[in-house]
Amino acid sequence: MKTFRVLLIFFIIFFSCKTLGKVTIEDIDALKEKILKYNLIIYAQDDYNETEEIYNEYKELIEAKKNMHAKSTLKLLAKQYNMIFDDTMPLYTQDVNNKIVNIKTLAKEIKANVAVKEKYQEALNTYDEALKQNKEKNFETALDLFNKANEMFNSVYEETKVKKDKTNNSINDVTSEIEELKKAVTEFEKQLTDEQKLDNNKEQPK
Repeated sequence: MKTFRVLLIFFIIFFSCKTLGKVTIEDIDALKEKILKYNLIIYAQDDYNETEEIYNEYKELIEAKKNMHAKSTLKLLAKQYNMIFDDTMPLYTQDVNNKIVNIKTLAKEIKANVAVKEKYQEALNTYDEALKQNKEKNFETALDLFNKANEMFNSVYEETKVKKDKTNNSINDVTSEIEELKKAVTEFEKQLTDEQKLDNNKEQPK
């Protein structure tokens, strides 16, 4: 069983060397940094753990100066990290997109597309471009645009909410003033009625 596993690893390393071009440890570290930056590990924890074992094996090979074997292991590392990145990035961008859909919906519900029409349209254009880049698998470009669109939708939502609150407050103030005026008129009419009754009583003969 152990011999079979060794042979399997050998063939994986051999064919990965054939399919990948020149790879450096800097390339590997940069790709690993991206995986950590976007926390892609949560979508492929087992695959990441296995790849980390290979990474540690590579470092041991370098320390032992087994350069040929280390070079092959580096190729395998590149293949593994690329696989993790390519498989999990669509899942991550979808999660980001779902959050933007929520704020986008809220913004439209309070009529941001009317209250701040141009800013809302600009946010929508940015969002549409993010979707396009994501579909074309330009994931990092898509993420930058998604984040920008998210900020823009949040901004138009808050701006519209402030305008709406001010309008509601103004309406409430006017309503209160009208109610006060109605009370004053009612009191005035009551006072006139009372005075009229008093005058009528005075005019009646004794």
